[in-house]
Amino acid sequence: MLMRLIVNLGNWCWGVVGSFDRATQKYDRWIMKSKSGFQLTLLAGNALVKFCEDHGRGEPQLRRLLEKIEAGDAEAARREFKSIHWGVSMMCFSDWYPPVVFESETQEYVNCVFRALTDQFCWFALDLLEIDPRRK
Repeated sequence: MLMRLIVNLGNWCWGVVGSFDRATQKYDRWIMKSKSGFQLTLLAGNALVKFCEDHGRGEPQLRRLLEKIEAGDAEAARREFKSIHWGVSMMCFSDWYPPVVFESETQEYVNCVFRALTDQFCWFALDLLEIDPRRK
């Protein structure tokens, strides 16, 4: 009888913890979507994806990140953001020289636009997702 009481109490505790966890996740989604940088992050991210696709570089990982941000899933968005190598070394996201695609572009122009879009998105996302760039 005591064992059954302990098992029932344990199940009840797990139920409370699960309910609290679900409520916390909903609150995190609401908080993230209510931040002033939410729309700016999505706009900057979509502009970066469009630029990359227009210049021949598909970015499925960046698209997944934007989907998670749009859904308000802060934890998944943080994991996705951290999985993209944003650094300034070889083989990182910004280690790409976009080709000139349109008549009105020059190589210098497309390089500068790509760097500016990448920097802007990164700073907005770091702020929105509350990621400290000095920590891994």
